[in-house]
Amino acid sequence: MDLQAELMHTFTFRKWNLLDEENSRKIVWGKFAKLKYDPYGIKALLHPIDFVVFDGNHKEMMKDIVLMTRKTHNENLLQLHKGIARAVKDRKYDWKVVRVSEDGQVDYE
Repeated sequence: MDLQAELMHTFTFRKWNLLDEENSRKIVWGKFAKLKYDPYGIKALLHPIDFVVFDGNHKEMMKDIVLMTRKTHNENLLQLHKGIARAVKDRKYDWKVVRVSEDGQVDYE
């Protein structure tokens, strides 16, 4: 099992086990440490990308934003991953701020 697949397995099957929460955190963080990322900068999305890594997040000097996903044989997901990679390569992304009030009203800046 490669490292990313191992991370997904650990995250998916151990994260929700409240009796083992501290041990799970150590295992997941230990696996991410092998990738040299600060675990506080790693956020789980799970679909269509498994993780987003904000490299340098807690040092107030963002170096990179990394989209991380495991290899898949699912053709639909594979095409989606290729589309995301193409959008990043072609710089087809944007930064938007959305404010959601407590009553559910959505405002775009």
